[in-house]
Amino acid sequence: MDELKRKRRGLAGLSLVEVMMALAILAGGLLVMLTMQIQAMKGGRHGRNATEAARIAQNQMEVLHHQPFAGLAATAGWTAAVARTGVVTGGGVGAQGQQYQLDWTVAAFVDPNPSLQADTFQFDVRVRWADPNAPAGAPLRSYVISSIRYND
Repeated sequence: MDELKRKRRGLAGLSLVEVMMALAILAGGLLVMLTMQIQAMKGGRHGRNATEAARIAQNQMEVLHHQPFAGLAATAGWTAAVARTGVVTGGGVGAQGQQYQLDWTVAAFVDPNPSLQADTFQFDVRVRWADPNAPAGAPLRSYVISSIRYND
C-alpha cells in the first residue's frame, strides 16, 4: 500500500520549483520577443523615412532632368538646403510629418572622351533628416542619388 501511495505522489503534478523555472523561462522569452519587436518598429520607421527621402530625391532629379540643357550651369558645391516636409505613414502613431533637407549639385562631367565633356552634366541630389530615435547630437541621416545627363 505504501508503495502505491509513493507512485501516486510522484504522478500528482508539478512541484513549486518546476513551476517557477517554467515561469522564469517564459518571462525571459517574452522579454526577448519584446526587445525584438521594439527594434523592428525602429527599423520600420527608418525604412519609411528612407522611402520618403528617396521619393523627395527622385522628384528633384526629375526637375533637374527636365530643365533645358542650355539652361544648366554647374553649381559651386551643394546648393543651399531647401526644407521639405514629408508624410511618413505606418507604425503605431499613424501619419506624421517629417522635416527633410534637400540640396543638390550640378557639375560638368569629366568624360575620358574630350568631345563629350561639354555635353555632359552630373547631378547629385541629397536628402537629409534627423532620425527621431537617434541620441541627441547624432548626425543627420542622408540619402543620395546621382545621375548623368547627356545633351541629346
